[in-house]
Amino acid sequence: MKFPEDIDARLKTGEISYGAALILKLLGKTDRKKLADALAALRPSTNKMREIAENIFEISKREKIPVAKFLKLDEIKNIIFSDDSRKQKIKLLREFLKRRRFPELSKKISLIKTKIKTLKMPSQIKIFYPENFERKKLTVSIEFSDVEEMEKLLSEIESRKKEIGKILELL
Repeated sequence: MKFPEDIDARLKTGEISYGAALILKLLGKTDRKKLADALAALRPSTNKMREIAENIFEISKREKIPVAKFLKLDEIKNIIFSDDSRKQKIKLLREFLKRRRFPELSKKISLIKTKIKTLKMPSQIKIFYPENFERKKLTVSIEFSDVEEMEKLLSEIESRKKEIGKILELL
């Protein structure tokens, strides 16, 4: 595949991934440079780099904001120029981009997390919702060291089945 010279040069040095280059190719020169600079500075893994580039591209397209202008948002600048570790910056940026690109899904996740917290389950019980909501099922993990403890924990779940049912309805 043929890429513009600036992308091709960054690909050869390993500054950007092939997946990110495919997205960058769709941008004008200024936007391409700004996004490539940001990706090169953060140095996320190959898959995360593509994900970040794709999310920024899709958000800028939907919101009709040039990528260069989008990257100047305070929320993004605060993440990129924070004192956090590179790993933490990448995590925060990915979370911000997911919330921005998928606002309804983000609201649903936040509501479900809140509902799970309000259950106030013992620490040995963990409730997980499906990532990306591809299934309408919850997963429950229980840690116990004897049958009595197991029965007690199962009783805790049983006593909250109405509230758990409401969480299932949100899926």
